[in-house]
Amino acid sequence: MRALDSLRDARGSTRASAPPPSGPRRGPAFPVASVVTNASIAALVLGFLGFLAERYLPPFAFFLAWCLVAGVLVVVHFPWWRRATVALTTVVVALVALECIVHFRSSARAITDSGTARGPGFFAADEVRGFGAPRKASLYRARREDAGGAPIFDVIYSIGANGLRITPPALSEGRETWFFGCSLTFGAGVPDEETLPYLFTERTGRATSNFAFPGYGPHQMLRMVETDYPAAHGVNAPERVIYTLLPLHIDRAAGSSSAGHDGPRYVLDGNVLGYAGPFRGTMASYADRLARASATYREIVRPLFHQRRAESLALTIEILVRADQVLRQRHRVPLEVLLWDAYPRQTMTERADIDALEQGLVDRGIDVRRVSRVLPSAGLDRYFLPRDQHPTGVANAVVADWLARTR
Repeated sequence: MRALDSLRDARGSTRASAPPPSGPRRGPAFPVASVVTNASIAALVLGFLGFLAERYLPPFAFFLAWCLVAGVLVVVHFPWWRRATVALTTVVVALVALECIVHFRSSARAITDSGTARGPGFFAADEVRGFGAPRKASLYRARREDAGGAPIFDVIYSIGANGLRITPPALSEGRETWFFGCSLTFGAGVPDEETLPYLFTERTGRATSNFAFPGYGPHQMLRMVETDYPAAHGVNAPERVIYTLLPLHIDRAAGSSSAGHDGPRYVLDGNVLGYAGPFRGTMASYADRLARASATYREIVRPLFHQRRAESLALTIEILVRADQVLRQRHRVPLEVLLWDAYPRQTMTERADIDALEQGLVDRGIDVRRVSRVLPSAGLDRYFLPRDQHPTGVANAVVADWLARTR
């Protein structure tokens, strides 16, 4: 017993003689290398899985999943952050779930574009227009499929050396008819010989130039006529100038559309319209492009934060009025606006925009013609590509006949 007591006394004296730790108590060192390594491996694995199943799994969800993995690793190696990390992980899990749900719901009605008529090879940078087809003779294939893989169209776009979609040779030389607009006038989904400008030349024998391009709005037209872009590319002076107007051009002119970030920017200061450089120079546009990788952002967040401003309609009208003024001064030709108000599945907002555009332009002395005068509302679907809102060659032929007869 005495030996045991002596041993206990010795242990107690050892504990008592040990110096207390200096400074505040600290937890275990944060294993940065371990977290970074594990998170990187997880990101590579998730990225590979996303590559294998990119048609079925939302890409942006993998970034959120990486955040989840990193959060789990922090919980394991950094216990005193447990509460904050668990809360953050819960948020990340909810975002992943929401991203997946929105992605799969939107994929059910999504379309898939393929071919060479997409990407930087077709949408080349341009100092005046912002973007457009390269100025060289080229052929581009455009293919579109619905969510089930059924083809909507599969056509070839022929681009001339001036960067414009081709039209047939004129029967007589002289002034031309200039067509401006977006993919509808460009002829998305139809072969060269079924575009509106091409058919107009066949009906009249007069030369035409197709300055339209997918994603364009009235601001591209104004910038082209202000800078005398047609003359710089070997196009003859106009005898008619026709702009095809749609309600969605209001957002494009204001820069609040996903198709408007690279175009020329015009601002309205009171009643004075001024050119303010390209849209692509803003940090907001870069952030918007990155965020559009997320289905949640595209379908929910972006529509909330890109509500149409009250002045967007006034800006669009003022841009068209300025284009009319420039054309009258330089070429003594008025602007003719072809208001394409006939297409399937119109919303109440679009109908209101169509009426407001027509009234605003007519009040400023612009000639406006509604396509609904020649395209009947009954059976309208037969004039448009299936599961798409671009007109067929039949619709373009009807409108070309009408334009050829009237002026």
